[in-house]
Amino acid sequence: MDDSFKSANAKLALESLVNEELDSEYRRLTSISKDPDWSDSVVVRACEHPPAWRLLKINQDSREPDEEAVFTIEGMLASKKLPPVVWVENTQQEDPGLTIQYRDTPAMSKIKFLKQSIKLVGLGAKFFDDGIEAISIIHDKFDRLFREGQLMEWLPYEGDEPRINAANRLFTPADDVLPGEKHVPFEPAIDPAGILGNLAKKGFVRTEDNVVEYMEQKSAANGEHQLQKLGPQAFRVGDIVSAELSFMVVPLSSGECKMLAVLRTLTLLDRTFKQVSTAHQREMLRTHNALTTESLKRKRKIIRTKYYHPEKEDKGQLGGGRGWE
Repeated sequence: MDDSFKSANAKLALESLVNEELDSEYRRLTSISKDPDWSDSVVVRACEHPPAWRLLKINQDSREPDEEAVFTIEGMLASKKLPPVVWVENTQQEDPGLTIQYRDTPAMSKIKFLKQSIKLVGLGAKFFDDGIEAISIIHDKFDRLFREGQLMEWLPYEGDEPRINAANRLFTPADDVLPGEKHVPFEPAIDPAGILGNLAKKGFVRTEDNVVEYMEQKSAANGEHQLQKLGPQAFRVGDIVSAELSFMVVPLSSGECKMLAVLRTLTLLDRTFKQVSTAHQREMLRTHNALTTESLKRKRKIIRTKYYHPEKEDKGQLGGGRGWE
């Protein structure tokens, strides 16, 4: 089967995934650029554990805490660094997963920055360009809370191609964990060799905030979509996926701040076309205008927050000057 035939079938598969109904709880990222009132439903709050500013969805019921604002965007996996974590002889060798050099005990700084990450591309699809615009709007909302130039510019391009990078750290330093917040054990699919479990004993904790859900969307006999848990090792570059993202700004040791897209859920929508060439992927998505999927019904409560105050924007006043670089 040649690539052009695969691409034609991939277009049909993409069209079959279209669902223009917006989820009331986990809205599509692309809707932001079309909704002039979206900013009224969210608020930026400063967190001290760990130090960051987060975008929260305002809960209309004042008795309930505000939830982290989570948005969905679809695309193709252009690259990934996902669990399971394995030992390798040489960390310079090409490996699509998370690796730690064989017989090496990682330095504390390396453990802190271990993360699961993805890069999504839209390859010319309008819905993805709308998502890029939406992230720029989110960046502007954060930017107005800082001194001009303090928040680093968000750059969505690598060359001429827009992309969305999203990641989530595997650990939180124990100093940044609230009293009573418990360690969440690593599932066997994430840590089959117990590597991360052992590293967690070195002053780090896996909190709920570090958990990424890995799912696959299946079609039931009645035509409805169902979500099933999936091991992260099943994802491949070229897969069509849906990612649920939140957004936060973190202080850097340089005194600047940086906006990050935080990976919350990764859902496999179609694994058929991972071998289609990049050129044909681009052609395949160019005329695709909308791609949505039913989101995982999960609320992410933010309980360690306080309202943002402009005088708290300096790095030294939020988090004691610890950088995130």
